[in-house]
Amino acid sequence: MDLAGVSPDNQDLVRNYVESQLFILDELPDAPAIVGPKFVYAHIFIPHYPYAFGPNGEIMTDPGYYSGDRGDAITDEYQKQAYTNQVQYINKRIIPALQTIINESKTPPIIILMGDHGLKGNNRYTNLNAYYLPNGYKNLYNSITPVNSFRMIFNDYFGANYPLLQDITYTGVTLWE
Repeated sequence: MDLAGVSPDNQDLVRNYVESQLFILDELPDAPAIVGPKFVYAHIFIPHYPYAFGPNGEIMTDPGYYSGDRGDAITDEYQKQAYTNQVQYINKRIIPALQTIINESKTPPIIILMGDHGLKGNNRYTNLNAYYLPNGYKNLYNSITPVNSFRMIFNDYFGANYPLLQDITYTGVTLWE
């Protein structure tokens, strides 16, 4: 991996981030080939900082993308562009990976694609929560939050009887804001 344009202070951060994300994205489509029942959990940090990927997967060497506090972008302008770049890149990688999983699974998979948070500011607590449910979406509802995603699926697909919890989002002071 060519990190020649990345400052020496950030090379380990960027290298580790890039290698871990590429490993997950390269291996995820192979999940259907694993023998037997499986629960696959992949925590993909894209579009999270450090914002190392461009829209086509190229490594961004401009230090403005990850020289801020904790490897974050240095300005709001860099943040917006970097976030957009990484969303474009992850869409190019995750959609084909999910299509492969759906097409190659012997048993139709249940897929939850969930973000951990939205972009900074007013959208911080709006996050992606998308489902692929092979038997339909009979108990999925518009206001569902991640606290009830697995409860609903366990109840609908595995005969569980978990009560649904209140769908609210808690906010508070964190070390990251």
